[in-house]
Amino acid sequence: MILIEFLLYELNSVDGHKNSAESKLKKMMHGQLHKKSNRKLYNKLDKHDITLIEAMNKNMLLDKIILYFKILRIRMKISYHAFLRKLTVQELFYKSILKTYNQRKCDKLIEDPYPIN
Repeated sequence: MILIEFLLYELNSVDGHKNSAESKLKKMMHGQLHKKSNRKLYNKLDKHDITLIEAMNKNMLLDKIILYFKILRIRMKISYHAFLRKLTVQELFYKSILKTYNQRKCDKLIEDPYPIN
């Protein structure tokens, strides 16, 4: 995962192609500048402040992309475990829930699952 983060930051990429994040970053900056209150503040900023804002936008965008890759990794791991057991992902979840329920019931952690009122 560290390698993917490094590549995303160094390549300035959102999809694996170099500088593919530039258009999204420009849209983010453009959207921030179109608000009237922000336009007045932007005119008062110097180059250093603008660079800091652009860096913050880049970090926010790439953090979203990294989160996407982390979720994708978890989904692949779940799919692989389902494949090893020759089940669908839904079947894997259902059987895991049922196994946990039966195990807790045998350990007397679940007293009466359907109480009568």
